[in-house]
Amino acid sequence: TSCGILHTEGMFIITIDDDLQIRPIEIEKLIKKQSETGADVIYGIYPQKKHSLIRNWGSRLFEAIFKKYAQTISKGSSFKLIKSGIALKVAAHNIKHLYIDEIINWYTHRIATTEVEHYPRPYGKSGYSFFGLVFMSLNYIVNYTILPLRLMTYLGFFSSLISFIIGLYFIYRKIFFGAELGFTALITAIFFSTGILLFCFGIIGEYIRRLFDVTYNKPTYNIEKVLK
Repeated sequence: TSCGILHTEGMFIITIDDDLQIRPIEIEKLIKKQSETGADVIYGIYPQKKHSLIRNWGSRLFEAIFKKYAQTISKGSSFKLIKSGIALKVAAHNIKHLYIDEIINWYTHRIATTEVEHYPRPYGKSGYSFFGLVFMSLNYIVNYTILPLRLMTYLGFFSSLISFIIGLYFIYRKIFFGAELGFTALITAIFFSTGILLFCFGIIGEYIRRLFDVTYNKPTYNIEKVLK
């Protein structure tokens, strides 16, 4: 759930989960940090998450991937304070898999964090199953990072390199030890063509990634204020 005023200049939106793992009293820390720093976005960071060990490891891996292959800051959370102008720009992105933390970084780098207490869930269970969290994370990784495309490019490059070495080996065997008629040419052609195709798919993927940026209306710059 969220509370705040969107249309009033200088106001903020505060988002907080309704499972009470973050107590409403912690909102004061976000407001205090914003007053001290003047940042556009304040994240409430948990010194220790009250989740399972596997879920915490998964969160760290997810954060590391987005830190390296996207623009998202290394630490974020669903408990945050957002300046109304930034919130309006995020809301303008009408896409299926909306990763708010990544889109926020498209419009501002004036981001600060403050530690808040994270409590065990007092009742009920999370609406996300283990596989639900995995599929959601994969959707975000595919839609907002270049990791899958880079893996394809690297795989194609190394496959081409290995294929070239294997091809040289079979040519060497053919010259010095002999081989069945046509075998060397066939195996070398298969290895070479497979590696080159994977490498080319990686290059095509880089272009597709740029089309995704256009589809998501990712801005090349952001105008924070117009001086009169």
